[in-house]
Amino acid sequence: MNTRTLEIGGNRIAFDQAGTGSPVLLLHGAFQTRRLWRDIGPALAERHTVIAPDLRGLGESGEGDGHFDFRNVAAELAALMRALGHARYAVVGHDLGGGVGYALAAQERDAVERFAFMDMLLPGFGFEDAWMPHPNGQFLWFAALNSVPGVIETLLAGRERAYLDLVLRGGFTANKAAITDADLDAYAEAYARPGALAALGGYFRAMWTNADDDRASAQTPLTIPVAAFGGEYSVGAGAAMSMQAVATQVETVIVPGAGHWLPEENGPYVVDTLRDFLA
Repeated sequence: MNTRTLEIGGNRIAFDQAGTGSPVLLLHGAFQTRRLWRDIGPALAERHTVIAPDLRGLGESGEGDGHFDFRNVAAELAALMRALGHARYAVVGHDLGGGVGYALAAQERDAVERFAFMDMLLPGFGFEDAWMPHPNGQFLWFAALNSVPGVIETLLAGRERAYLDLVLRGGFTANKAAITDADLDAYAEAYARPGALAALGGYFRAMWTNADDDRASAQTPLTIPVAAFGGEYSVGAGAAMSMQAVATQVETVIVPGAGHWLPEENGPYVVDTLRDFLA
């Protein structure tokens, strides 16, 4: 994968690119960067042109105008794909990248041909319910924490690695060996950059805006093929339930042996399934 940067609307977007063939846009989610696709991207690049950006404000991409709702982030990525000369493409989004991917598919209906939605519940269609506390602690506690203005920027500065360890190797992860020390170090370095925690918080603080936008977009369902991936030990069929509320052609994919971090916990299964779906 070759690393590039482009200025899109005055904002710097960093991305990895490889391969030839029909284009595929890979979108990472919270607590990670485009590093998430380090194995998936090269495998898909054997048949496709793969573009894997860092989302606005995360990794090596700039924060732009500081708006982190899915529609604004998606519009920037649509402009990136146009700048790269791709009029039609597939989108694969994991976690928050799935929410951005849905916004992109809903806004760019003439551009997005296929959409893979990975281990996410869509705001407006289940995501907010998962924030509710449960006695065993198996709820999206980090989502509620991140959504409070100023909290993670104040409490977690200098403690990024410990925080990411709790999330990336905690109760949402079935194959804990999938997140290596090198991975954790790389993600911690990325989120220790100035402004990164604030950007992470910004994504979660925009969820109520996202929920309103998603409900509005759902009035005109997606008609493209959608594959909804859920980890066996994570959201499972919940991803498909979210997509069935907003799309007419939804395939349910359960990734065996995986918690939330599907591309890392069972990469071979994800690659094989994506190859079939994107063919």
